[in-house]
Amino acid sequence: MGATSIHCLAEENSSLFCCSTVNALPENCRKILAMKKAILSTLYSGLVIPGLGQVINKQLKKGICILILVFFLFVGTLIKLYLIISNVFETKSGASDTVAVMEKLAAQNLSLLWYLLTAFAILWFYSVLDAYMTGKKLDRLGERDRL
Repeated sequence: MGATSIHCLAEENSSLFCCSTVNALPENCRKILAMKKAILSTLYSGLVIPGLGQVINKQLKKGICILILVFFLFVGTLIKLYLIISNVFETKSGASDTVAVMEKLAAQNLSLLWYLLTAFAILWFYSVLDAYMTGKKLDRLGERDRL
């Protein structure tokens, strides 16, 4: 089967029909297939894990780098949260008073945690935007090849 061979079942005006090639598809089905890469890679990068959209778009080096960065940011954030929580709930008298816990929490230095979360948000945003732009470009190139 060639690159233009596709099998689908679509409904148009309440009648079902089958298509064996992209050229035989109705216009609305062709538009859905044309947007497939841009939407799929964006959703995977935005909702599953940043970097997965790049892997779907066959940008393996970029995708793996983003995945590794996300992993290190995640581990760093977990370590920092563990240290904060262990310092807050460390009690010498055995009683954990709510006011004392809140005072200890307010005394903690949370700047590293905010830096890690901000870096993750920037990386996530970049990953989603890059996956969409690259997917759209690949969709246009694929559509041009089909015609």
